[in-house]
Amino acid sequence: MVELTLAVLAGAVVALAFAWALWWRPLAGAQAAAADTAAKHAELDTRFRTAISELAAASTEAKRVPELEQLLGDMRTNFATASAQLEGLRASAEERTRAHVTQLAQMKEQFGQLAGDALKGAQAQFLALADERFAKHSEVADKGLAKNKAELAELIAPMRDTLTRYEEQIKAIETA
Repeated sequence: MVELTLAVLAGAVVALAFAWALWWRPLAGAQAAAADTAAKHAELDTRFRTAISELAAASTEAKRVPELEQLLGDMRTNFATASAQLEGLRASAEERTRAHVTQLAQMKEQFGQLAGDALKGAQAQFLALADERFAKHSEVADKGLAKNKAELAELIAPMRDTLTRYEEQIKAIETA
C-alpha cells in the first residue's frame, strides 16, 4: 500500500507539474502581455492627452490666423508704400546730387574767373603803386643825390683849394 500511495503521490506530482507546465506558463505569459498592454495603454493615454492639449493650443492659434493674415497684408501694403517712397527719395537724391555737381562746377568756373579778374586788377594796382613808389623814391634819391653832391663839393672844396695851392707851389719850385 505504501507503494500505491507513493505511486499516487508521484502521479499527482507529475500531474501537477504537467498542469503547471500547461496552465501556469501561458498564464504567466498572459499576465506579462496584460502588463505590457497596460503600459502601452498608459503611454497611448499620455500621448492622447498631449495630442489633445496640443490640438487645443493649435485651435487657439488657428483662431488667430485671420488676424495674422490681415496683419501680414497690412505689412505688405506698408512695405510696398515704403519701397515706393524710398525709390522716390533715391531718385530725388540722385537728382540733387547731379544738381550739386553741376552747381559746384559752375561755382568753380565763376570762382576761377573772379580770381583771375581779381588777380589782374591786383596786379595792375600793384604795378601802378610800385611805379608811384619807385617814382617817389627816385625823386627822393635824386634830391638826396644832389644834396649829397653839394655837401661833398663843400667838403672837397677846401681840399681842392689846398691841392691847387700845392700844385702851384710845386710848379713854382720846378720852374725856379
